[in-house]
Amino acid sequence: MRHHHSPEQIDGIDYQILIEADYIVNASESGYSQQAIRSFMEHTIKTAAGIRLTKTAFGV
Repeated sequence: MRHHHSPEQIDGIDYQILIEADYIVNASESGYSQQAIRSFMEHTIKTAAGIRLTKTAFGV
């Protein structure tokens, strides 16, 4: 089964922003661990706005 958002297949800035925003919302709603959030930020988040928002929202 394939997920509707696959970070491995990011092929443009629009999709990058969608992946980042989706993760930030899910992390907030589901209470992801600080370690999981840091890992995602280090490996997947590429935009300056995504990094800034993640740091601000989760204190990482």
